[in-house]
Amino acid sequence: MNVACISLSDEGAAIIHKLCGQLTQPDITAVDLYVHEKVAVKWKGERFSRVIDLTNNIFSRYRGLIYCAPCGVVVRAIAPCIKHKITDPAIVAMDTMARYAISLLSGHEGGANNLAIRVANILGAEPVVTTSSEALKRLIIGIGCRRNTPQNRLLLQYVMLYRVSVLISMMFD
Repeated sequence: MNVACISLSDEGAAIIHKLCGQLTQPDITAVDLYVHEKVAVKWKGERFSRVIDLTNNIFSRYRGLIYCAPCGVVVRAIAPCIKHKITDPAIVAMDTMARYAISLLSGHEGGANNLAIRVANILGAEPVVTTSSEALKRLIIGIGCRRNTPQNRLLLQYVMLYRVSVLISMMFD
């Protein structure tokens, strides 16, 4: 999978620079950086002036696009390019504080769910995956868990959650 990381701000450029240095894995063959021309710091990467024009030019060249930008900006940038869930690339949007990595387009088929989780794990962010099959799972190990969380703590959290849901079900049945 080849991936493009795109930033519109100084803060975002720092985040994608850190991310791209750690994103390489056997299935990620290339990571390219794109930084808005108004970003003050001279980061590596190709400069661009308009995110909509950039997206139009690179959308079909990559299997994954990671934007460090507001979701609204990303949605407007990708909207004219979207064709089909089988062929569209994985789109992940992050906020400029690296708190959330949002699987925005092509979650299952394009791999955005997995890419969002990988990005979140690298940056210590929370992955946001809203596809139904993920949202309906009762137990999801690894999604939303911080690194180095002891297994017994995860198990305790699950037991507590399960007991609470059983109690609530019994009260309303």
